[in-house]
Amino acid sequence: NRDARNALKGLQMKRVSFGSPLHTMTRLFMASLLVDLAAERAIKALEDGKKPVVLVENTVQKVLEEAAASGTGVPDFRAVVHRILDQLVNVTIVDGDGNVERGDVGPQFEGPVQRIRRMIDNLPVLPASAIDEVKARVEAAGYSIGEITGRTLEVRGGVIVPRKGPDRTNTKNAFNSGRLDALIVNAAGSTGIDLHAGSRFRDQRPRVMIELQGPSHVVKQIQAYGRISRFDEVVPSSIELLSSGLPAETRLAAMRNQRLRRLSANVTSNRDSSFLARNIPDLINSVGDTVVARYAEMRPDLVKRLCLDTVREDAEAVPGEETDIPETLQDSDRSANEFLSRLMLLPAEHQEKVLQELVAEYEMHVAELEARGENPLRPRELEGIVHVRGQRLFEGTLSGAATSAFDGPMHILDVDIERVADPLRADAVMEEVEKGAAGYGRVRRAAQDVVGRRD
Repeated sequence: NRDARNALKGLQMKRVSFGSPLHTMTRLFMASLLVDLAAERAIKALEDGKKPVVLVENTVQKVLEEAAASGTGVPDFRAVVHRILDQLVNVTIVDGDGNVERGDVGPQFEGPVQRIRRMIDNLPVLPASAIDEVKARVEAAGYSIGEITGRTLEVRGGVIVPRKGPDRTNTKNAFNSGRLDALIVNAAGSTGIDLHAGSRFRDQRPRVMIELQGPSHVVKQIQAYGRISRFDEVVPSSIELLSSGLPAETRLAAMRNQRLRRLSANVTSNRDSSFLARNIPDLINSVGDTVVARYAEMRPDLVKRLCLDTVREDAEAVPGEETDIPETLQDSDRSANEFLSRLMLLPAEHQEKVLQELVAEYEMHVAELEARGENPLRPRELEGIVHVRGQRLFEGTLSGAATSAFDGPMHILDVDIERVADPLRADAVMEEVEKGAAGYGRVRRAAQDVVGRRD
């Protein structure tokens, strides 16, 4: 009846997938590892007469709030992992009347959960709040540093205290006037402000952006880069991308490259970008799916260790075929993406070995596709030297007011293509003639049969 249907609508079951917390934990772990390097690079920039802007994304505001409420002191990275584990094992039940009941996954999982907690407690001490650690290191070196984030708590002198800093306009003005030597920003400071060495600012020391933890959204990342590089800067700026060197970080860089290529293609009709990490193998694509699936098929032991059931070989998209799935979600659902995200579960030396084998297989497969002219990652090109014989306007106007390739005119070219080919030797020609003559009778009979059936 209607009452029963309404009651069922109120019953909902939501789950937290394993991949999402693992991705969050990986990003936070990498940020914790890079804190020392980021602080050293910021201090080195200041010593060289530059003004560093440190870019982060996560503020761990919720972790600080829970630690302040419980009175457990300043949290470290182990508190972050414990919080992620709590999200995985806690259960919230809401019935049709809206009553909420909270609990855990049940006593049958108590033993494994406690074992995981003991493993977390044995982790080395790493900072949870990268922002506070970098600020403390820079200030200890004798420099002033400001912050443009949206968080309301911070760590000062080993204590969690309310953060009542100035608004971002005042902080920006202090940075550009020289009252602040350095700055740390997240998405709150990636738009709407100028942090470059502009001709109208008193402090014109060169700016350098140190990317400790780049935003997940590539548009925010490019916008953040634009804060220090503006049209009226009097000295050029620079950007430093920090890396821990761990193989698990390759996936994060590959995802970043994929998003940058898509953004560049949408804006400039060119997939190339000056912000690409050139030394990163881009495995998160249809070719990578094929390579990873074949590799996993030969390594069932590894698939089990990565807590995967199977690794499928995704079908390649048909050119021109429409799909309702956003491209970003397609990337997340790729076999290569899922496989690489689980590498974090392996020891570092095993990660490196697996990644080296995958890259070697990937490069071999790409070379094979290139030789056959079937590489889906590259546009089709005509081989040879092209000589333009004529040109005529097909679409658009020649006004010269176009600001991008999408607005410009489209031309049709009449061309001759010159190719250099090795000549066939006489014996090779005769061999091909003999092959053709041998099959001519069969082809003629088949053609006559088709014509006869048609008539």
